[in-house]
Amino acid sequence: MREAAARIVERYYLDAGAAVQNLVGRAGAVVVDAPPVPRRVTRVVRKGALVPGDGYRLYEVADDVDADPPPAPGGFAEADGELFHLNDPEGLRRFWAAVGGIEPLELAALVVEYQRSGAREHLIRDERDAGPFLAPDEVRAVVGFTEPAVAESGSGFLVEVCTEAVVSEAGRAPGIAVRRWTIRAERGGTLEWASSLIAPRVESRFFAG
Repeated sequence: MREAAARIVERYYLDAGAAVQNLVGRAGAVVVDAPPVPRRVTRVVRKGALVPGDGYRLYEVADDVDADPPPAPGGFAEADGELFHLNDPEGLRRFWAAVGGIEPLELAALVVEYQRSGAREHLIRDERDAGPFLAPDEVRAVVGFTEPAVAESGSGFLVEVCTEAVVSEAGRAPGIAVRRWTIRAERGGTLEWASSLIAPRVESRFFAG
């Protein structure tokens, strides 16, 4: 893991002429000491609905600083010695073309985790999985909500999933935003995705006090 951590930071984070100064193991991660700030590299074995399968290793990189909220991590995959930056749309597409054996829901979880544009989104695996923030009846009431659905077609497939994210507004209790994602993929080939906000704010009994 130390070698992978150094390679990722050297390739994607260092300025020209800068170099890694030290590698330190810490609580299941590797801290890469390099200017301008040290970075913490962690191998991901499970993150919510995202469970990396065989054929690649998944890493996340974040600034090793105390911050609230913590900085959003970058996602990187390593397959057959090649690195892919999953926050970069073209990097994610190259990864899919190289490692096309990923299962549809695993791919959907990767797309949601590393192509979201804002707050962390939780992929809802079924209406009971939306807790603790949304009760099953609150999920069912969202127009356009779907549990994960996969449609196979020849060498490709279409996946539709929904996600939830906490939204905050001054002077109001937090609410829940629900987004619907559509992912189209050809195995070993193209990958496209789109998302739409189907419920900008759901009033949740969890936050009602």
